[in-house]
Amino acid sequence: MVRARAFGLWGRTSGRFESCNRWSTCRSRSTDRPRGRSLDRHAAAPSQHSDQQWTASAGYLPLSTEWSLAHCPCRPLAIVSIIHDCSLVTETNVVNGFVRRPWDLPQSLHTPLEVFRAPRPSRREFLLEMSASALLLAGCQKAPTDQELTAAGAVAIDTSKYPASRSTRFEYGRTESIKRDTEQFANFYEFTSSKEVFRHISGFNPTPWSFEVTGLCKNPRTYDLDQIVSTFPLEERAYRHRCVETWAMCVPWTGFALRDLITAADPLPTAKYVRFETFMRPAEARQQLDSNYPWPYQEGLTLAEATNELAFIATGIYGAPLPKQNGAPVRLVVPWKYGFKSIKSIVKIELTDKQPSTFWNSLNPHEYSFEANVDPAVPHPRWSQQYEWMLGSRENFDTVKYNGYGEWVARLYEPG
Repeated sequence: MVRARAFGLWGRTSGRFESCNRWSTCRSRSTDRPRGRSLDRHAAAPSQHSDQQWTASAGYLPLSTEWSLAHCPCRPLAIVSIIHDCSLVTETNVVNGFVRRPWDLPQSLHTPLEVFRAPRPSRREFLLEMSASALLLAGCQKAPTDQELTAAGAVAIDTSKYPASRSTRFEYGRTESIKRDTEQFANFYEFTSSKEVFRHISGFNPTPWSFEVTGLCKNPRTYDLDQIVSTFPLEERAYRHRCVETWAMCVPWTGFALRDLITAADPLPTAKYVRFETFMRPAEARQQLDSNYPWPYQEGLTLAEATNELAFIATGIYGAPLPKQNGAPVRLVVPWKYGFKSIKSIVKIELTDKQPSTFWNSLNPHEYSFEANVDPAVPHPRWSQQYEWMLGSRENFDTVKYNGYGEWVARLYEPG
């Protein structure tokens, strides 16, 4: 029952509480006949009228849909609150002559304006926070053995081309990451938003596999895995990898320069960009059933970026074919950009004259730019990019512009 209360004693009203200079004439006026007692003051001394507070005596008055409060000419009465419970109102609920309603909060508990106006968490950040929580809960799970991690990501691919000889032109400048750390902690949103991708890839079968090179080129072609590794000589490159989430790793990728693949396609003069696309297999990658994402995953580079000598097509890691959780069987590696640009499990490479739509940029262009170069001076809207931590050791480093590869790529972004 909805009731009205004032200063600790209950009353039920349909009209308004009024007061005047004569206490005896104060009544609850209503269109219905009052059933309860009149409103009386706590203390009877008329000379102290202006210092006294009013209350509804025990008893109930008829209830209607409208109510208001008139005031005594000498002093305003307390507002009578309309509530839905039967808790007792005490004098501690009275502030400056007004009864505090149950939903009235003190100023100290109000949400600050700057917090209310702050940007809401993006879907990606929400997923990152959920991933962090999942990692804490994962401590309750049995840690996978090296054999279990290897078995989870194993792909039935010819290994005769691995390991390849390592290029001496590229060095980490840091300690190489441990293989199990890179297999246990990864991003692959087609399968899960958690970092434990290895637990969600058992249904993924990347063999047989092929990808096509198409679009504005003279020699479009489709390659299968055997053709890829036999057509383009493989080498191993020691690259640093920097995720937009501030974690980093140092890993030896096996593969070949992307520009060799593009040169073989012979781009037309109108080609300005290169678009990459991954697989679309919701039966094997259950996250692709989520229509909130623009599946399939797509990425893009300018043609100048794609033909830079650093841009790399990887088919292996740590001297063996790529495991599923690391992007099997073929992926892109662009070490001067944030990791989401290095698309996994490629099925299509298209030369185009227009800047392609990309996965994260289409979801939130304010947070994920098309260019996405590593730059400590450009913070993510929700966190700083000035520092990074290494996978496994968790050692902290200052972030370096272009992830330390400025001598190879800085000229691509010079004005003019």
